[in-house]
Amino acid sequence: MKKIIILSLILILLLSACSKDSDMSLTHEDSFNNLDSLTEKLTQKIDLNKLSTITTFDSDNDGINDLISYSFTKEKIGTSSDSYVTKEIKYIKQGTDYEAKMTFFFSGNSEGYIAIIPKSFASHIDELDFSIIPDKIINPDPIVKWNNPSGEITLTSALSRKNF
Repeated sequence: MKKIIILSLILILLLSACSKDSDMSLTHEDSFNNLDSLTEKLTQKIDLNKLSTITTFDSDNDGINDLISYSFTKEKIGTSSDSYVTKEIKYIKQGTDYEAKMTFFFSGNSEGYIAIIPKSFASHIDELDFSIIPDKIINPDPIVKWNNPSGEITLTSALSRKNF
């Protein structure tokens, strides 16, 4: 059970915030032989307090997850007392690849929201499809802003993922 929890944590960290820095490079040996070292590498740049739940689903019972979902805790945004955002990242199996979707759920009367998209999700604005186009592209690296977001906004990454 402990190994499953550690491997799940490693998977979360890899998907949600790994950068392409050389100090974050992982090898096959890392993933199986040195879990403590790997966990330390991955947690250097991540705030684990914001992760709320992880959900996986293997619909065809082939041992490969068909859906991996990460939900993050609700965060207050802006100066309004009732403005919040909740984030969710989903990886959905499509054949041999995974489609990546990031959804922001807004509640209350927000004055604006700036989204900093992790490079592990998309390294450039051109790699994203938006359900609602941002009002401003702050940086194509990508950092975007919606002036008065409400409801749900979904970003789909054009990058395909092969493995988890």
